[in-house]
Amino acid sequence: MDVNEIILLIDRLEKSEIGEFYLREDEFELNIIKNKPAEGIQTIAREVPPTLVQQPAPAAQQPVQPAHVDITASEDEVVVKSPLVGIYYESPTPDAPPFKKIGDYVKEGEVICILEAMKVFNEIKSPCEGKVKSIMVSNQDIVEFDQPIMAIERTK
Repeated sequence: MDVNEIILLIDRLEKSEIGEFYLREDEFELNIIKNKPAEGIQTIAREVPPTLVQQPAPAAQQPVQPAHVDITASEDEVVVKSPLVGIYYESPTPDAPPFKKIGDYVKEGEVICILEAMKVFNEIKSPCEGKVKSIMVSNQDIVEFDQPIMAIERTK
C-alpha cells in the first residue's frame, strides 16, 4: 500500500461514521482510530515481524465493558445499547436457542446476546433485572456503536 492510497483511505474514513479501521497485508499493518470529531483521526502504521504474520490468531470469547444503558423511555424501562460496532448474535451457536426472547425474564449480569468484532465474541450482559420488552435488531445484523439493541422493563 503506497502513501497516496493511505491518504485516500484516511480521507474516506474521516468522512464516514466508522470509528476504527484495521488492515494487515503480509508485513504491513495499518490501524486508524478516530478520536473525537474535532480532533480528526490518529494513524499508526508499522511492519509486522514475520513470526507474527505466520501465527493465526485464535477466535476468543471475551466479555467487554457493560452495555451502554439509556433510561429515556421511562424510569422502569432500560434500553441496552451496543458498546461497539459488530455483528449481533442472539444465541451462542447457530443451532442453540436465543439467549433471550421478548417476554423472557432476565437477571442483572445475565448474558443477553453476543457481539462479534474482529473475530472476538463479546458477551453483552443485562444491566438490570426485568422482562425483555423488545429486541430492536435481528440475528446477524451489523450494529453500530451506541445503537439500541434491547429494551428491558425493570422489575426491581
